[in-house]
Amino acid sequence: MQRTAANILVVDDSRDIRNSLAAYLGRQGFQVTCAESAEEARYLVERRIPDLMVLDIMMPGEDGVSLCGNLRERHAIPIIMLSALKGDATKVKSLDIGADDYLVKPFNPRELVARMRAVLRRYPAAARTDRPSREIAPGMTHDPGLKMVRLRDGREIVLTTGENDMLAALSDDPGRIVTRDYVNRNMTNNGRPHTNRSIDNIISRLRKKLGDDARNPRIIMTEWGGGYRIPPLADRETR
Repeated sequence: MQRTAANILVVDDSRDIRNSLAAYLGRQGFQVTCAESAEEARYLVERRIPDLMVLDIMMPGEDGVSLCGNLRERHAIPIIMLSALKGDATKVKSLDIGADDYLVKPFNPRELVARMRAVLRRYPAAARTDRPSREIAPGMTHDPGLKMVRLRDGREIVLTTGENDMLAALSDDPGRIVTRDYVNRNMTNNGRPHTNRSIDNIISRLRKKLGDDARNPRIIMTEWGGGYRIPPLADRETR
């Protein structure tokens, strides 16, 4: 059982699924709120950010993949996607856009709860006291506990779990090259091994969010054949 009652938002256009999931999750010790559409989910998130969202992909109007991508731009909410689609393409797209896990319908609710608890365990782990906020560039500070980058003007850039872990690895020891082998040995990828492409995609998304030009990077440098690194702050201030 959860030591504290995590607040779960279930988003599904099927009333039967919403009601049955709400009842089951409630018996497992969770607090549950339900939404039948992306519009309602967005409204509820603005009122109270949930500890985790269970999000259906196939919904009338805006689908779950679109909503997941939209939320990822502003919030670091753990998201588990549900779908009746069994193909790998939708799963890969969901994970690539920022979902933390993916489950195919029909599913065993006990498996969903196990995956929810696994995801919830990963999120507090990022807030360990040995992972302090670090300035990654002048006026740009990474807070790994909140999975965001704060800018000097007060704006906040929300990161996915993969982006947050990668940026933490790069900023923990400025100047050190983070190799693809290191990523594979030390970072999770939703239970799957990283590929060179998935690692490069994370870097590409980070650069885009941080406003770092891939052709002439100033924050995340490429070491050809070796990996990536963030230069020491003193070097960046003089570039």
